[in-house]
Amino acid sequence: MQAATVKLVSAAVIAMLAVTGISVIGFTADSVDARQGVMIDFGYYEVDWIEMEFPEGMTGDQALDAACAERSYPVVKDPDGSVYSVNSKTELEKVEWGMYVLDSSGNWSPVADPSGYDVSNEKIISWARTGAGSAMMPAVDQTGFTYYSYAKLGKNPMGEDLKIVTLAPSVTETVCAIGGLDYIVGTDRYSDYPNGLVSA
Repeated sequence: MQAATVKLVSAAVIAMLAVTGISVIGFTADSVDARQGVMIDFGYYEVDWIEMEFPEGMTGDQALDAACAERSYPVVKDPDGSVYSVNSKTELEKVEWGMYVLDSSGNWSPVADPSGYDVSNEKIISWARTGAGSAMMPAVDQTGFTYYSYAKLGKNPMGEDLKIVTLAPSVTETVCAIGGLDYIVGTDRYSDYPNGLVSA
């Protein structure tokens, strides 16, 4: 009789944990993190985030042009329409400009034809000077929440003040590059850039 009670209580606890887990996962839904924008990854940890809306029918090329107009970045294209340089950052050997979108795992996937790709259903796109999506700066954290929402919102999905602990220099630099320096409360011993982080 006692074993049956233990099993019943255990099942109830597991069910409650499952329901709680579903509600926590729900915090990363599109309704919470609905901002759209273009991440321009120049390579070598130089990234710019331009928040903008993607209206119905906007292509990847049009999104790049609009983002660069916002920042006054000149864009040079080859005769075939492919991007040669953004803000004087040209293609390099085996490092070309291309458009990337996030797949369901939060990894960057290349888009073969940006001029024909409708970005209106994307939250984030990236134009990057890279050899592969795996070499690009990340855009979402482990929960799927956009790094680029951290600095503007200043709150976590539950409405609490944001506190960030970064565990790698590349992540630290990404968070700082998008304006999140003030939210970093801890980091690894090797994160020594930017100077504001070291002097804080």
